[in-house]
Amino acid sequence: MPANIWPRERSEYLAALWRSGHSFSQIAKFINEAFGLELTRSAVAGKVGRMGLHAKDRVTHQLPQPRAIRAQRSLSAAATKPAREPPRVPLKPRMIDILELTSYTCRYPYGDRPPYAYCGCPPLKGSPYCRDHTELCWNHPPLTGD
Repeated sequence: MPANIWPRERSEYLAALWRSGHSFSQIAKFINEAFGLELTRSAVAGKVGRMGLHAKDRVTHQLPQPRAIRAQRSLSAAATKPAREPPRVPLKPRMIDILELTSYTCRYPYGDRPPYAYCGCPPLKGSPYCRDHTELCWNHPPLTGD
């Protein structure tokens, strides 16, 4: 069993540092320098707990003053106006037959039972559907390129 690393003078020194408001790390550093030890902050925290020292016994340091709030920068008139998108005109489906479908026609089906009719409008690049049906089916903004 190691020798007692907390004799009375070290314990009293720890208590004095604790009451003066030092952190566990600072107390460990001071004790290590004063007594030539290598205590950790956890060792100091454990001893403080075993000694029954409470936070209410400590001198509280004043909290740093909050920083001055910077004045908000004013935005230019163009930046403050909400961007208005031009109104979008919905595409009118051509209602084509399955035999008329090509890679250049929207494949969105209409109807509950066969024979189905298909939209037939030009599809977006990388999509089997036109702009309106891409938004309807995939719930994201339209892909680029009509």
